[in-house]
Amino acid sequence: MKTKKILYGILAIGPIVIMVLGFILMFAGTFGAIGHGMMTQGPGHNPFAFLLGLNYIMMMIGIFGFMVGFVVFLIHALNNPKLGQEMKVVWAIVMVFFAGIAPVIYYGLYIFSDAGYGNAPSPQVQPHAQPQAQAPEPATPGETRDITIV
Repeated sequence: MKTKKILYGILAIGPIVIMVLGFILMFAGTFGAIGHGMMTQGPGHNPFAFLLGLNYIMMMIGIFGFMVGFVVFLIHALNNPKLGQEMKVVWAIVMVFFAGIAPVIYYGLYIFSDAGYGNAPSPQVQPHAQPQAQAPEPATPGETRDITIV
């Protein structure tokens, strides 16, 4: 069970880390290529082209990780017995509109805290009890009552 929670954590945080590394490679490759071109003043082999190619590979892996994480965490949220029906709908909407960060938040609230690593309780929705309207006592014959309309 602990291994499964660790894999969920990697699936939640991994794509974000990969995308950040991809952006760093993109900037390093772009600015390195610009600097290399300015220093050599001519066409030739660009050693920074490798970084740009690696950037595209990292971005594709990150995008694929986001898509897989979206599907896995959406299925987990919809099948989580600790969530009420309302929270399942809320998490489905949150996952759709905030697919990049929602798995991280869901992981922290419902998976990581249940693993015993964190001490945050799992939030659960409790149905609110509706107050019961009490019927007025029947009037006795000859009794008059004042009616106040609010």
